[in-house]
Amino acid sequence: MIRHSLSLIPPLLVPLATASAQDGSPTRNVNAFSSTVTTPVIAQSTSGTVELLLTNIVGLPESQVPGLPGVFFDPGTGTTDFDRVYGSPGGNWIITAFADLPSDEDELVLVNGTVVQREGQPGPWTGGTENAGSFDRRCDVNDSGDFTFATNTDGAANDDYIVTNVGGAWGFAAREGDAIGPLPGNTYDDLIDSPIMLASGAVGFSADGIDGAVPSTQDDILVLDGTLLLQEGVSIPAGQAAGAMEFMENFDLSDFFATEDGANWLIQGDLTGDSASDDVVILNGNVVLQEGTIVPGSTFTDPIDFAGIFAVYLDEGGNWFARGDNDVSSVDWIVRNGTLLKTLGDPIFAGATEVFDDTTFAPGFFMHIGNSFGDYIIGGVTNSVNLDANAVLVKNDERVICREGDPVDLDGNGMLDDDAFIGTFGDDDGHLDDDGMLYLVVQIEDANGDVRGQAVLRMDTGTPSIGTNYCTAVPNSTGTTGVIAAIGSAMASDNDVTLIATDLPINAFGFFLASQVQGFVTNPGGSAGNLCLAGSIGRYVGPGQIQTTGLEGEFSLVIDLTNVPQPTGPVSVMAGENWNFQAWHRDSVGGSATSNFTDATSVDFL
Repeated sequence: MIRHSLSLIPPLLVPLATASAQDGSPTRNVNAFSSTVTTPVIAQSTSGTVELLLTNIVGLPESQVPGLPGVFFDPGTGTTDFDRVYGSPGGNWIITAFADLPSDEDELVLVNGTVVQREGQPGPWTGGTENAGSFDRRCDVNDSGDFTFATNTDGAANDDYIVTNVGGAWGFAAREGDAIGPLPGNTYDDLIDSPIMLASGAVGFSADGIDGAVPSTQDDILVLDGTLLLQEGVSIPAGQAAGAMEFMENFDLSDFFATEDGANWLIQGDLTGDSASDDVVILNGNVVLQEGTIVPGSTFTDPIDFAGIFAVYLDEGGNWFARGDNDVSSVDWIVRNGTLLKTLGDPIFAGATEVFDDTTFAPGFFMHIGNSFGDYIIGGVTNSVNLDANAVLVKNDERVICREGDPVDLDGNGMLDDDAFIGTFGDDDGHLDDDGMLYLVVQIEDANGDVRGQAVLRMDTGTPSIGTNYCTAVPNSTGTTGVIAAIGSAMASDNDVTLIATDLPINAFGFFLASQVQGFVTNPGGSAGNLCLAGSIGRYVGPGQIQTTGLEGEFSLVIDLTNVPQPTGPVSVMAGENWNFQAWHRDSVGGSATSNFTDATSVDFL
């Protein structure tokens, strides 16, 4: 799938690779100025290209604050110089960070790597009459690039805002002292935060301590697109344990999520009942997880512990996550859509011998995120004997995509010689977009385990193919063999398949082929490659279907399963059919024009 996010600064493409010991296990690859140390672990990372977006490691170009010459991100070894990254399905991202400036002007808000507001600078939403103050960690951006954040200003009064920028126009969705539309006769106080940006440009947020006609026992509210979702002391969420009818009491900051269409929303908060069972996760107004109850779908015999729900998340597909631990046993777990996803002792992915373990990190798990397509990533600590490599990120229960101890090429020279390794993962410091790009905030360590600083990375986690590759391709002029993948859905009725051809010569034309019959023909029509199809072979050569590999040496095409080309005319793919796909492309070897093929992939449609 081709990425469609807007990057406002040119990123530095850097590989994140894992060196291997002779037994195939990864090692901490120490740079040339250190002695070599081999520390085998149990499972190897399989991440793709990584981009270094921002860092506070002194001396790197990405440590300079974009657009502010001579200003750098605050150097240090902490975990808060870059805060949690939030993002949209299409790949826009937003983050708050600190610069090496005086404390009253050192906080920043960046969208796609560009500073959009700085503490101590005039706030356009005030007409420039008030300067921005500090920023809440929770902020948001949508696919159109509209964004929102919460801040206070240096105004004499009514200085708290939910700031918006929609279509390039600054404004605010809520301000201290302004009337609350859903609650006539009341005004916002100085605690308005947790803003969410919808696709429409409307926002959601939490407000506490409102002023006016309501008593203090009812002054915590949750608002989405002008609608009052929940109110302390008034709302009684459905689905409470044992049929209870307790009122809402408060909402957890930063734990409010909604899909961009506004159709689904999630919040963690507390009820007014017994403190041993008052912590709840609420999806669209209904309690889906509650402290003091048994985790649904589990074989646990003890309930969720007091304060045992640690964090929640809602992805753009409407899938909800929560993690926590149990009473008595203190067993840690992750739940997805009300079903137990992982717990201690489970393999880190299907078939792995390495298991999740909380011996060195009491919470056990530290991340759960997902995207619109149902892909998800969980982070946890394992039983690896190598304590420098026992934290992993696992995608779709299939593979490790990133591991503590993975070396990083910071200067982009293609060599792992920067004495830089993935260190600590921040709790929930990640965002997964629909193209499989993971935006991640991590600490970077040297070979001795000393922290060098923080980094904001963009990692291509890849999208698992829905097909099975077969046939042997012939190396092209790049020296490698071309590879094809089919991603999306194998359900024919979904009509959601994208073909991708990679590892090809740059700036070469090509197109895809389709057939229900596999074959093998060497050098067809004088080509340098192998044709892996037979029978009736269709060619995607219609308007807009002939592609060019560009400077990245790859091309892709979203195909219509109701209009697959065949020699006798287009046909529809039906459930139960098997289809095979391959890519043909032009090439040049020794100055002579030729062509070649990728390997082929076979998809069983359901």
